Amino acid sequence: MAILELKDDKLIFNMSNRSIANLFNMPSGLLKCRPLDEFIASDGRLERYLMCHKSDPGTASVFTFECQLRSPMPTVWLECRIFPMTDGVDGSTFYGFVGMDITKRKKDQDELGKVKNQLYNIIDIGTDELETITESLQIILDKAPVMICCYDASGNVLFVNRAFEDTLGWSLAEARSNDMVASCYPDPVDRRRAMDFMMSDRADCQDFRMHCRNNDVLETSWANAPLTENIRIGIGLDITKRKQAEEAVRRLSRKTLEMLESDRQSVAKELHDSIAASLAAIKFSLEGRIMAMGEPPADDEMPFETIIAYLADTIKETKRISNGLRPLTLDDLGLLPTLAAYVRKLKEVYPHVKISQEIEIKEMDLPDPLKIVLYRVAQEALNNIHKHSGATKVSLRLTRIGNTVELEVHDNGCGFDVEEALERNDPLSGYGLRSMRERVEISDGTFRIQSSAGSGTRISAIFRIT
Repeated sequence: MAILELKDDKLIFNMSNRSIANLFNMPSGLLKCRPLDEFIASDGRLERYLMCHKSDPGTASVFTFECQLRSPMPTVWLECRIFPMTDGVDGSTFYGFVGMDITKRKKDQDELGKVKNQLYNIIDIGTDELETITESLQIILDKAPVMICCYDASGNVLFVNRAFEDTLGWSLAEARSNDMVASCYPDPVDRRRAMDFMMSDRADCQDFRMHCRNNDVLETSWANAPLTENIRIGIGLDITKRKQAEEAVRRLSRKTLEMLESDRQSVAKELHDSIAASLAAIKFSLEGRIMAMGEPPADDEMPFETIIAYLADTIKETKRISNGLRPLTLDDLGLLPTLAAYVRKLKEVYPHVKISQEIEIKEMDLPDPLKIVLYRVAQEALNNIHKHSGATKVSLRLTRIGNTVELEVHDNGCGFDVEEALERNDPLSGYGLRSMRERVEISDGTFRIQSSAGSGTRISAIFRIT
């Protein structure tokens, strides 16, 4: 991890740990004060993200992108994450930076694509000519760096390549004589999900947790396709190390969010308890002086009543900023009263919108770290509804079923195309949606959104608690 400082619209290394220094093949001391774009090429996406954050700091969140390292051959690919951090006391702007080498993953994906293309080309040749290339096909399958498995419509294994044998531990003979679906997926729910995917014609990949012959558990990613009416082929990758790296990044991101919220909490408390209190004391003192004074001020002097009015406005603004950073009621009273107060405020500002609440959970059932996540998601969702949807009815639902907590916000507004909003390169489009999704996923939750033009929008965040 590293901390970057924004200077003249460029990100400059301020400090870095040993992993980042090794990634860029440079000592940490020499890395300091050097620009990030000296080492990576982001094709303009990073610059657009920085412009977005600069124009509207409140909307920026974690920005993830892939890029190549500016280095001699061979090519090195990185997955980078950049997120805003608390500004310095001198007004400096800082960003956190996490980088991960994904060169092997890129190569595996390329190899997987090549093998799939080779197989499809072979299929297109036709049945009459397949016999002439059987030997070449066997060589291709055995040399492919991915797991390949042919199976029938019942899930019985017909063929596996050498990578399958080496990764999962079963030989071809063992795989053909055993129920491999039951062996690899002992849990009935996982087994049913795997069979449904194996028999489907979906073109996408899905991740599965598989049991090996020696009872080790691997994280794998599979794609499948029909070869004939009754024979199908599956192509898989061992992604265990990638999953472990992603979990490490997720933990680091979660810790960073917790640190940012802690800083916001401290600043909000200082604004409320120190500055606002001091301003209030000055206001009361001036009011006392006015009562003690008999003569009104001269015409060319500002009346004390005007000064007090300015102070009152300043106190309100200080409390508004403090509440925007982090509602103090969240720590003093809890999430449920804070959400209720926020909804009451929205009803006052938007009286034409009917907001209903369905709260079926107790405050004590919510873990403290989860409360700020639920509040931020609800806040962003409700703000988006009032700004963009034109809705007249909104429902906010927070429930617990077993070990699952679900927050759902539903409106009857104009709706939108979800995929289009999320896939646009413009960082301003759908940014609130991506911010909510990243916050939920960093906290090990599941984020869902359903919407289409004219049918309203439904947003939900689901978390498992113990």
